[in-house]
Amino acid sequence: MTPQVGIFYSMVEGNYNRLKSIVQDMQQSELDYKGPDHKYNSTSQLIRHLSYVDLKWVYRIKGEDIPEYLEEKYGPMVDKHNNIPQSRDNSLKDLLADYNFVINLLESGTYLIIAGITKQI
Repeated sequence: MTPQVGIFYSMVEGNYNRLKSIVQDMQQSELDYKGPDHKYNSTSQLIRHLSYVDLKWVYRIKGEDIPEYLEEKYGPMVDKHNNIPQSRDNSLKDLLADYNFVINLLESGTYLIIAGITKQI
């Protein structure tokens, strides 16, 4: 693995693993909590947003647009008011499974980039 690709993947994977350890015991009410007066982003919103940001990186590295079905599942980045979209009341298990899918795409993509076959990812 080239140093740049290795550093990028390690950062994303390390942050993902740290995030999982922080939220592993959260209850649904904690995931959905938006602070006093409901004016902040919930943890579930932030997890969904982070998984979408990393998905965008996967496809940016590939030099392709995100497929429509993944765009619908993970997106959009922001809503029409330029805010992180509202949570879809997903369970922690579902949020982390979706994020894990993205991490696996990123991992397989970084190894293929090293092999010089980025167009076949």
